Amino acid sequence: MTYEELKAEDFEEIEADEFKQGGSRGSNSWDGEGIMELAKNLSETGKGKFLKIDIDKFYRTYRSDGDSEDVIKYASYYSRKELIEAFKKLGTKVEVKTMGTSNNSTEGIMKVHIL
Repeated sequence: MTYEELKAEDFEEIEADEFKQGGSRGSNSWDGEGIMELAKNLSETGKGKFLKIDIDKFYRTYRSDGDSEDVIKYASYYSRKELIEAFKKLGTKVEVKTMGTSNNSTEGIMKVHIL
């Protein structure tokens, strides 16, 4: 089966409750406001600095299910992604790297260089 170009009318409207179902890795499971506040603070106080944080600490603080023993797959990737997106929204240029990570855990660290 081949598909031609999608158009707006190809999308079906759904209710908000249906939209909220699923997507456990999605941004709605993260404390977006808290991450934005952190990024804003780091932008103001950390310019030019090299910083690091345990991924577990970041995840457990800013993830809605962070107190659970189970963690989402690729937790380190999504932690990094959420932080980078917050900096982008602020217009702050950063480099964010992860080190010592594992796919199904929060082990490792996140390193941040605020440019």
